[in-house]
Amino acid sequence: IEVQILPSYIEQQEYTGKYSGAYIPPHILERLVYDILELFEKTGNAFYLKCVQAILFLVYTGSRREALLTYKVVHEKLEVKNEMIVSMIGDSTVTVVETEEKGKKGRKIKHNKIIPYSLRDIALPPRFSKSEVARLAELVRKILIEKYATELNDVTKLYLTQAKRSLHLLRHTSAYSFLVAS
Repeated sequence: IEVQILPSYIEQQEYTGKYSGAYIPPHILERLVYDILELFEKTGNAFYLKCVQAILFLVYTGSRREALLTYKVVHEKLEVKNEMIVSMIGDSTVTVVETEEKGKKGRKIKHNKIIPYSLRDIALPPRFSKSEVARLAELVRKILIEKYATELNDVTKLYLTQAKRSLHLLRHTSAYSFLVAS
């Protein structure tokens, strides 16, 4: 982002991994959600509604896909007193979820993440099984490649075709959105 955060006497290297810059633009993310809702309308299969909730959960919390398997609600309805946080999330009441995700050297790290209570019903999916997560990942990948490949940047297309990590793109999208917003 070309901003010097640390003092100039401390060297600050930019991360330039192979897939830096892979993300889903907001307008495509919105259309992806509508495409999946359309599948629900056509089939009546509740799995598609669960998929929409999972996408919103992963983007909103910046979680890895494994959070869909491990999350638990630790505070159903918590009042937030900090005005800065309330203004950032637009709600004074939140649901706090704990996720257990990949850490360094195979260790798991627990994170507490907040979801505005007003979004709880649409951004907090029922827990997924491993096979459902795999099915969701393939659905997202298929829709993005078949319908939106021409609108994605080259790094994102590579990520979808080589790394085949469509759900991790949601984490990248979350981080990208945060950087743009802040």
